Amino acid sequence: MSPHSSKAMARHAWFIFSILTICYALVSFFRTSTSTLAVDIMREFAVGGGLMSVMSSAYFYPYGFMQIPAGILSDRWGSRNTIASFLLIGAAGSLLFALSGSVTAATAGRVLIGVGMGMVFVPALRVILYWFPPARHALGTGLILSLGTGGMLLATYPLMLLSQAVGWRGSMFAATAATVLVAGATWLWVRNRPEEAGYAPAWVSIAPRKHPAPPLRETMLRIVRSRTYWSVSTWFFCMYGSFYAMTGLWAGPYFIQGYGLDKGTAGGILFCMALGAVVGPSLVGVIVTWVRWSKGALLLAASGVTILLAAPLLADHPVLPASLLPVWSLAFGIFCGGFGGIALTKVQEDFPPEIVGTATGMINIYSYIGTALLQLASGWIMETQAPGQAAYGIGQYASMFILFMAMFVTAFSATLLGLGKSRGNATDVFSPMGEGETKSA
Repeated sequence: MSPHSSKAMARHAWFIFSILTICYALVSFFRTSTSTLAVDIMREFAVGGGLMSVMSSAYFYPYGFMQIPAGILSDRWGSRNTIASFLLIGAAGSLLFALSGSVTAATAGRVLIGVGMGMVFVPALRVILYWFPPARHALGTGLILSLGTGGMLLATYPLMLLSQAVGWRGSMFAATAATVLVAGATWLWVRNRPEEAGYAPAWVSIAPRKHPAPPLRETMLRIVRSRTYWSVSTWFFCMYGSFYAMTGLWAGPYFIQGYGLDKGTAGGILFCMALGAVVGPSLVGVIVTWVRWSKGALLLAASGVTILLAAPLLADHPVLPASLLPVWSLAFGIFCGGFGGIALTKVQEDFPPEIVGTATGMINIYSYIGTALLQLASGWIMETQAPGQAAYGIGQYASMFILFMAMFVTAFSATLLGLGKSRGNATDVFSPMGEGETKSA
C-alpha cells in the first residue's frame, strides 16, 4: 500500500474509532444515569431503595449475559451490523423507560437498554483489531475504555442540569434521540475491515499458534482452574461491582440525603468521581512505565487505597468537609474505578493468545454480575432498615456501606493470594495438566 493510501487509511481508522468511542460513551452513560435521577424517580413512583435497586440493576443482568453472544455475532454478522442494530434496541429501552408509568415498566426499559448496550464493547474491539496495526491494539483498547467512560461524566452534572430543566423523563427522551443518531452514524460510516472501505490489507495481526486450540469446554475448564481466573474475577466482582453499584445508584442520594447537599452540588461531586474513572486508566498507564510494578501489585495497591478512602463512609455522621468531597470523589474514582485496564492486561499476559479472548470474556463478565448483585443486596439492606421510604439518613447509608467495605477487603485478599507464580494459567491451557508455570503476577 502506498504512503498516501496508508495515511488515508489511518485517518479513516481514527474516524471510525471516534464513532465507536461515542457508542461506548452511551454504554457508560446509561450504566450510571439512574444514580443522578434516583431521587426524582423514587419520589414520582413513591418507592424505596429496594425497588429502586431492582430497577437500576436490571441493566446489568442482560448486559453481562450478552458478552459471549456479542463475540459470536461480531464474528458471523459483523461488528457494524451488531452495534448499529443493538443500539436501536437500547434506544427502544430508553424510550420505554422515559414513558414508563410504573417501576415494572421502567425495569423492562432498563432490561432492553442492557441488551442493546451489551453488544457494543466486544464488537468495537474487533473493529480495532482489523483497522489498527498490532503495535496500536493496546493503545486503541485503552483509549476506547478511557474516552468511552467519559459518558459517565455526562450522566452526572450535565444530566443533573438537564433533568432540572426538562425533568427526568425529558432527559431520557434526549438520550433516546442521541442513541438513534449514533446507531445511524455507525451504520453509515463504520466498516468492519479496511477491505470494505477499499484499502488493501496492511498487516497480519494474528500470530501462528504454537498449539492447536483444545475444545471450548476443555479450554473453559482449564481457565477456571487457574489462579489468575479466580483472583482477577474476584477483583472485578468486588471493585468494579462496588464502584458501579455505588455510582449507578447510591452515590447521588448519599450526598443529597446524607450530607444535605443540593442536587447541583451533588452532581458536581459525582462528576469528579466519574472523572477519576475516566482519567484513571491513562494515568495508571503512565505510572506503569516508570514504577515497574507487576500488574498484581498494582491491583493490590488499588484495593488497599480504596479501603482507606472508603473508611469515612462507615461513619454515622459527615466526616469529610464538603470542600474536600470533590477531591475525595476524584481519588475514589481513580483507585476504585480506574484500574480495570491493568486487570485486563494481566489476563492478556497470563493467558496465551489462542484463548485470551475466551479468558477475557469469562473474567470481564464479573464486574457486571457484581454490580447487579451488589445493587440488589444494598437495596435490600436499605429497605430492611426503612421499609418503603424514599429518603434515608446517613446512619442508614453507613450500615449499607459495610457491604462495600467487605467487598474491598475481599478484593485485597484475593489479589494478595494471587500474587506470585501459579499453575494452570497460560502454558497449561495448551499442555498436559500440571506442566509449566505462568508468569509472575
